[in-house]
Amino acid sequence: MKKALGVLAIAVIAAVLFTGCLEKEKKKSDNSKPQKSTSQAKPKSKAKPKPKPTPLKKAASVTVRQFAFIKSFYQSAGIQYLKADYAEFLMGAAADKAAIQDGQIKPGEHVDNDYYVRNKSPMTKDLKISSSVTVTLDVTSDVGIKKAASTLTELKNIYNGKVQDKSYVASNESFWLTITGDTVTKIEHQFRP
Repeated sequence: MKKALGVLAIAVIAAVLFTGCLEKEKKKSDNSKPQKSTSQAKPKSKAKPKPKPTPLKKAASVTVRQFAFIKSFYQSAGIQYLKADYAEFLMGAAADKAAIQDGQIKPGEHVDNDYYVRNKSPMTKDLKISSSVTVTLDVTSDVGIKKAASTLTELKNIYNGKVQDKSYVASNESFWLTITGDTVTKIEHQFRP
């Protein structure tokens, strides 16, 4: 019986060792393959995430200096406006070239006073006037024509015939307008002989 127990003990030990070897081999082969998670995977959403809206940036207002004829002034809803007829004020060779193109002079001739005003369209544009607009007018003095600071009220009075001061040279209504966006911020008289 001792012999049978010895054989049984050897068989048990062999079985344990054999099982241990199988476990090691299984672990080696499992390490070479990706392991599956035992927890449940969350189902992937097929919908793409919504992009975050980009905040709109306010476009920078462009400032331009435009030659124009001021046709009138008016007020609407407490805001001052002017009607402007845009034109081109050209000097020198550019003035001669434009005047020839427009049939005002012949090739080889020169425009009077070295300037030419080209106004291809009589259409007017309504522009807001800034409450802080600066106005500069041409005035006559003992040394000729000079620039003088003025006000919008004074300019409107000249247009309406309420100012009889002959020193102002505003009869030709030509001005340089500094415009930011759709608002006039500066009005400068352009003397034309």
